[in-house]
Amino acid sequence: MIQVKPASPRPAETPPSAAKASLGIRTKVLLMMSTLVVTVVGLLLALNTYQDKRLLSEKADETGKLLVKTLSASVRDELLIGEILPIEESVRQLSNLKTKGIKEIYVSNREGEVVAHSNTALAGRKAASLSGNVMAVEERAGEHIVVRETKDNYEYTDSIFVGKESKFIGRSHLIMSKASIVAPIEEQQKFMLLISAATLVLALLLMMLFIRPIMKTLESLSDAVKKVRTGDLDIDVISSGNDELGELAFEFNEMVVTLKRQMNRESGDMAIGIDVKNKISDEQVFGLAQKQTATTILSTDPKNFNAITASHDIKTALQLTVDYNDLKAQIIEKHGGIVDRSFRGGLRAYFKGSAMADDAMEAAMEIQATLLRLNTAAAKDGQPVVVYGMGISSGIIVATEIKTKSGKTVFTPEVDKVLHKSSYLSALSAPYGVLITEEVAKKLKKKYAFGDAKDVGFNNQKGLVAYQIDAEETVAFAKLLHESGAEETLALPQRAGTSEPESEIRGERA
Repeated sequence: MIQVKPASPRPAETPPSAAKASLGIRTKVLLMMSTLVVTVVGLLLALNTYQDKRLLSEKADETGKLLVKTLSASVRDELLIGEILPIEESVRQLSNLKTKGIKEIYVSNREGEVVAHSNTALAGRKAASLSGNVMAVEERAGEHIVVRETKDNYEYTDSIFVGKESKFIGRSHLIMSKASIVAPIEEQQKFMLLISAATLVLALLLMMLFIRPIMKTLESLSDAVKKVRTGDLDIDVISSGNDELGELAFEFNEMVVTLKRQMNRESGDMAIGIDVKNKISDEQVFGLAQKQTATTILSTDPKNFNAITASHDIKTALQLTVDYNDLKAQIIEKHGGIVDRSFRGGLRAYFKGSAMADDAMEAAMEIQATLLRLNTAAAKDGQPVVVYGMGISSGIIVATEIKTKSGKTVFTPEVDKVLHKSSYLSALSAPYGVLITEEVAKKLKKKYAFGDAKDVGFNNQKGLVAYQIDAEETVAFAKLLHESGAEETLALPQRAGTSEPESEIRGERA
């Protein structure tokens, strides 16, 4: 028997800002860069130090061997016959060479007594016993050189032999300081450390310069995501780069536009006013609970509301929307439409009857022509303006009958594709343009100039054919209204404002 285990509740996720504080991206990148520079410089410094130390040690070793050989050759005969003064002179001459690193030079006889020393005070004493690690032994005819290493020095000794029997008669000694050998290396290390520090600082400065636009885009994306999370879709991330981040910002903006359209299609249709419900659903009865009616729906969508809220306070922006909706409502009602103000940010109207498609089209064209005239004048006076796109769809709306306790009957239109299509098209429409479905185009009895049919897609599927009536046709319609004397004497309330760029009048995004 299979048992179904109830899913355990998912623990609440902790947002990154509430979690344990961690390093930011900028800090992480700078730390990575610093680590890279320090590692590379450290490796180069270690390699260079090793190489220099090896070369200097080899050079010092050659010098030490050469000097001790020279000393042995110059004192061999004198040491054999016991002449001390020539031996002292040879030691003095070598000492006067001031060879770097040499601490002591002396000669000892076969008994181990120092017969001559670079420090004359040490002559006549017993030579120090040989100690330290033997590094090298070099034997040739009459020569026996041994190199030893102690804690602080390198010691070179050459045993002196004479005659065919290789009779031992004494030794030449040379002591060289380790510190004097590595001193140039230490100086070079200090210089390289200074260069490394300067390189690190320069690399970090360059990295900060290069990373600044990246961080600016990331911060903009982060702020935008937070706004989307709170339901604010009036955002636009700007990125000047053509790299992956620029592409990410573009895709994010496209996602926000898609979300906004989806909300217009779905959530905006859920709250239709009671007056609209009563007026629109009065046709043929189906059963006891439902009615349906053929309807043409006009939806409007503000195109530059983001720019208005960015340049003005929210109260001014909202009041401006209300004023525009009042103006549009007057024109819609003149053409027999039923106004619904519950549509998010815009306005929706319902038309019925045999001429409903023409009524909706004439209302839309007159609204756009009127707004074009008023906005042009308002913008010249420094007034903020809003431009709209419009969408028109046509079809059957099914309504549910609801009886109240008082006996009043209320009809609630269901949220269906007809409602969705009009709001979807208004979001797609160009500023001052009207986008209509193929069904609306077929119902039109009057002639209008619009472009070729195109598939605009709907609910992520193809198949929604629409026609665009662009701003040029709106301009022509406005001219026709003016010449015929039928132009509405409507006006927007006057308010102080700053001059809007021309691109805002056309509804283009900054």
